[in-house]
Amino acid sequence: GEDGAGHEKQTRGYFQMLRDRHNNETQTISREADAVIYIMTGHTANEENVKFLQEFIGNGSVGAHNSVGIIAKVDTNDMLLENLGNHVKHVSEVVNKRLPVPIPILPISSGIQRVLDMRGEAWLRSLKERLLTGFESVERLKRALDFDERFDGETCRGSSLTRKERTMMHKGIPWRSFVVIARAVVEKDFDEALRYLRGIAGFDEVNAVLEEHFFSRSVILRCHNILHDCRNLVWELENDGLFKYKERIKSERKEVIGFIDFIMEHPKYSEKGVGGAMRSWFETHVENDRSEELKQKLVDLRTVFENLLHGEISSVSANFDGLQMLEKHPGCVTDAERTELASLFRNMVDMVSRDAATLGRRQVFWRVATQTARMPERKAIAQMAERQYGVIVSRLLKEVKS
Repeated sequence: GEDGAGHEKQTRGYFQMLRDRHNNETQTISREADAVIYIMTGHTANEENVKFLQEFIGNGSVGAHNSVGIIAKVDTNDMLLENLGNHVKHVSEVVNKRLPVPIPILPISSGIQRVLDMRGEAWLRSLKERLLTGFESVERLKRALDFDERFDGETCRGSSLTRKERTMMHKGIPWRSFVVIARAVVEKDFDEALRYLRGIAGFDEVNAVLEEHFFSRSVILRCHNILHDCRNLVWELENDGLFKYKERIKSERKEVIGFIDFIMEHPKYSEKGVGGAMRSWFETHVENDRSEELKQKLVDLRTVFENLLHGEISSVSANFDGLQMLEKHPGCVTDAERTELASLFRNMVDMVSRDAATLGRRQVFWRVATQTARMPERKAIAQMAERQYGVIVSRLLKEVKS
């Protein structure tokens, strides 16, 4: 009836309003965001993930160089855990295939991380002891963990623990997270189990990536900009400020000396020695030309700023410029080169190589590329790559010597 049609129209209008509001908020965030942390749930990355990232990164102020992808809930099934490395590689290929610069893809389990943070090592040791003493064997325990209904049943075959004792073990913990934790602590040495669980939780790696590539880099880039401005100010003082200073001193001295000469030549004051007294005071109190002394101080100050700019700060800034170049000119490099350079400019040397000889060969490759590149953008990227490989090789050789 009319009431039904009116209600349907009102409902459609309400949902359209929600969609419009969501779209507006997404566009606002994409324009104002400094970085993107994109969380993917489920076992596979789909076309929707790729499309959303493309639009969000492409239309907003933040680029792929300031983005990271997170695969959440990796503890949801055993097959995923057993093939986690291959799964992350697959998702990375799917997500990054149409992005201008590949973004890091990191797996996490917030359920396991929450247990590690809130329960602590003492609780894990206690859990291990209760499980080993409360079940006839590890195999009996593993069978019980296959289903929560079996583990929490009124009776649990092969267990001396009461139902209440068993259910209290995992109270407040997602079932799958508890299964992974329980298996790890009974099958492995405790320290090994702790490392394994931290690896699956993934928050240590996520924090490291965020710290190095978002927080630390933003501070260093800000320092680079400040130092650059300071150096430019010193340059300006050297080339323009000193000249104005010398002209001011010269003009002031000329005016005062002219006045003193007038006094000395005036018949009323010349006999009284006023002019001589004024000249003596002038030589003692009026500022002399210190331009050479000031110039040396400015040169020393500029040297300090330039040394800072050519150190770690310069390397971080150059890498950031390299990522931006890759994003703006993706057609300058092949897909394989783009993946290599994204890892290189993010300073993820482990994703490239830890072997100085291999890195040296890649440095030579990009050195040749600077000489043969036809596109100026490719030449610029190649020069940045050659420089960064040189920095990493030097660092590795120092580590070997030490």
